[in-house]
Amino acid sequence: LPLAFVLPTPFSKTPFEFMIGWRKGWYAYFIVLLALAMAWTLDNVNFAFFAQGIAMFLAMANYFEPEPKYYIWINRCTPKQFLFKKILIGLLQAQYVGFLVLICFVLLFPKLALVAFFIQLVASIYLVALILAKYVAYPREVSFPEASELAIAMWFPPFLFYLIPSWFKKSC
Repeated sequence: LPLAFVLPTPFSKTPFEFMIGWRKGWYAYFIVLLALAMAWTLDNVNFAFFAQGIAMFLAMANYFEPEPKYYIWINRCTPKQFLFKKILIGLLQAQYVGFLVLICFVLLFPKLALVAFFIQLVASIYLVALILAKYVAYPREVSFPEASELAIAMWFPPFLFYLIPSWFKKSC
């Protein structure tokens, strides 16, 4: 009979970011559930927007820390293939959480479904930018140059159309 309790995750057999992020911050998802419950009971769309934003922010927060070189070294693929794989897996795993919140949002406020889908899309694009920022800075952590460019993109989203291809090229 094991004495230690292992928190199961829906992210096994894939890169470590979401698995570690889920285990470290599973309790933060109660804030998302609380905000959805408040949106439902108070019929307030702002709580639903907050829940969706927090869910996607929690997904993005998993990508701030660089992994050990060994995790990159064990992959048998080109840098371009590696980045595509990381981006694809990151987007899929972010949608595990984001999609559940999105469904609740659409069920609670069907008139704002397009806005909710747009927020999910923009958050996914920011996740791609964050993953690329991580590998532009690799092996160090994301520092001032990458963070300042990301902050400009947060303030002026069309800057992402320049930033994402540029960072992809730099990280390959």
